[in-house]
Amino acid sequence: MSYWRQQLADAPAQLSLPQRRARPRVQAFEGAKHLISMSPEQTEALRELTRREGMTLFMTMLSAFVLLLKQYTGDEDMVVGSVYANRERAEAEKLIGILANTLVLRVSLVGAETFRDVMKRVRDVCLGAYSNQVSPEILREDMAKRGEERERLFDVWFQLEKEKKEQLEMSSLEVTSYDVKDVARFELSLGFTERTENITGTLEYDKTLFTSKTTAQMLDDYVNLLSLMVADPEQELSGFSLTRQSEIERLSSQFLSELEV
Repeated sequence: MSYWRQQLADAPAQLSLPQRRARPRVQAFEGAKHLISMSPEQTEALRELTRREGMTLFMTMLSAFVLLLKQYTGDEDMVVGSVYANRERAEAEKLIGILANTLVLRVSLVGAETFRDVMKRVRDVCLGAYSNQVSPEILREDMAKRGEERERLFDVWFQLEKEKKEQLEMSSLEVTSYDVKDVARFELSLGFTERTENITGTLEYDKTLFTSKTTAQMLDDYVNLLSLMVADPEQELSGFSLTRQSEIERLSSQFLSELEV
């Protein structure tokens, strides 16, 4: 708990996301999504970057996500939710049931100068969270006892999982799959599946807060960020921010014109 008290001290309550309207008091959970499929060449380039930097693919792709959030919000301190499989011990690998833990990942980009700096910070944050796993519910209870009430610790989610290899085989049973209504558990949720040949993903968003056009642009920008990181991990963030400034200003103007009171 001492780790988390220090890690979450003065953590931002919400990101300054480019929303089309003010956050409602009660979340409607009305979701929509965009799908993406990366090419085998893009996937292999990301894996190679990950190996060179001594990271996991999750850490590499999360680094691009926090950079995306920085570009769209101007915030340099952000909290992202994720999940950890929690099966690092050999005896847990074949256990039936859910062992996964929700992780609270707070990343500060203050003072970071290059893409590589961001990647190192994300790696340190992830390793710290893995070593000090405590559920968000317990963290919120502890914060409340110390006078800091939080309804939730994060509004955005990031996840990367491996493709499931198991085949469902049940004799004398007929199995039918049903599509379910898109539900936005968080304001923004970016999730990927790593397959042998490529990476596929989904950007899920609360459609009461964001337009389809805005979120589609965010997903395109995320892929471009990954390409920039692969091309030059030493690229300076200051130069990168300047090249994006006119686009950010254009989007901000667009968001204001779409604002619903």
